[in-house]
Amino acid sequence: MVGAGLVLCGSPETVRRQLEEQVETIGLRQLCLLFAFGNLPHDKVMRSMRLFATEVMPAFRKRVP
Repeated sequence: MVGAGLVLCGSPETVRRQLEEQVETIGLRQLCLLFAFGNLPHDKVMRSMRLFATEVMPAFRKRVP
């Protein structure tokens, strides 16, 4: 699923790179994010959300027209 671009996972840098590829390849403009799944503990969900907000999304702010 990662290879097909349906799931993004990894370090913030890896996820940023995966998103950049999708933006450039298919013109991705919207995301539906799911951080809580299975039995993932709440603290890990919150950590992932925080990392996404602080280390992934800032790279895309300049792209918004």
